[in-house]
Amino acid sequence: MSTTIQLLQHANDLLAANPIPNPRPRLRPAPRSRPARSWPTSSGGTLFLIVIGGLCGVGALIGGKVLGHHKSASVGVGILIVAVLAAILWTAWFGFISGFTG
Repeated sequence: MSTTIQLLQHANDLLAANPIPNPRPRLRPAPRSRPARSWPTSSGGTLFLIVIGGLCGVGALIGGKVLGHHKSASVGVGILIVAVLAAILWTAWFGFISGFTG
């Protein structure tokens, strides 16, 4: 008898004596909804843009005051106000979406 056949018979004897257990079927977890998957990316990008806008407003304000361009300083104040309002709306929107998606 060849070695290959002997190995196959030995493996068959081992499996017959100690069968491999068949695992119980498990339910797959429910897939997350599309807004729940895209929310971290969009919220991080939005927050980044709000911070950059605020920094631009501070730069325009300081540049306008230092260089004597008062119109630039008032535009910088406007940009800062918009950035603060955007941050407030971003926070409220985050709570609103988190209430739906969990």
